[in-house]
Amino acid sequence: MFKRAKHQSTQEDNTTQPKMVVVIPATAIYHYTHCTVKKEDFKNKVVLITGSTQGIGRKTAELLAQRGAIVVINSRNENKVIETVKAFEARGFSVFGSAGDVSNFDYCQQLRVDVIARFGKIDLLINNAGIAIKGDINSSMPHLFLKEQLINVNGSIFPTKVFIEDLKKSQGKILFISSIAGIIGLPDHGIYSATKRAIVSYAESLRNELKEYNVFVGVNYPGFTENDSEKTITLADGTSVVLKNRVEVKKNTSQKTASKIIEQLSKQRFYGYSSFSGKAIHVLYRLFPMFTLNMIYYKRDRFKSA
Repeated sequence: MFKRAKHQSTQEDNTTQPKMVVVIPATAIYHYTHCTVKKEDFKNKVVLITGSTQGIGRKTAELLAQRGAIVVINSRNENKVIETVKAFEARGFSVFGSAGDVSNFDYCQQLRVDVIARFGKIDLLINNAGIAIKGDINSSMPHLFLKEQLINVNGSIFPTKVFIEDLKKSQGKILFISSIAGIIGLPDHGIYSATKRAIVSYAESLRNELKEYNVFVGVNYPGFTENDSEKTITLADGTSVVLKNRVEVKKNTSQKTASKIIEQLSKQRFYGYSSFSGKAIHVLYRLFPMFTLNMIYYKRDRFKSA
């Protein structure tokens, strides 16, 4: 529906009796106890994912739908919403679509009306919508700063605001999709870094406001992820170009990134990462901030081309 092994031997009585001791790697134990996601965790849960017609958002919606969730698809592009809903329905998924701009508070209010009227509840909100503007701060057009702020920051604050009371009732979950740029500012991605850091502070505040209501709040830091062929990025002069295949950096598949998001939700960890490097940067920056900043500087050309 669319809406606008170790071996040892012992000798006893001159007879050798071989015995087998099975050694289970610590990593395997950790994976079993921490990383197993049960499909029933999300069965019949109403899940709204903003910016979910492509990339990480769409793949996360797909994996949650496979686990029995009812997914609400959102994008500013109505045609993409219609196409995504049809594709999900063809696979037998429970899906509802809504086209609109989540940086517009009036739209978010109507979105809530539509979701609650249809399903009577919401269990999970994933604030994923966002845009990226690439270019050094000095060369970037001033109006682009506001555009990126509105979509990346307000586009997470507004949906959260309208659904807070409903999520209290369902004792639901709210997840904010940030970025490695939300941990440490990256060259040629200054405003983007600022917006992604902003929603982390917002999530931290919200966590302590909603903890007594048993509402989970978390932040996910996706690393570099393979992008859709039609994904665009805005340059410093305001022009939009198709994002080229980023061969300069190691990228995760959207499947892996989305799986890590679902793992985080299942285990209810405040911080989530899609790669070891993301977690390492976060820890390193907390312990040795200036060292990490200098490391980014010496690798600046790599980040500029990403």
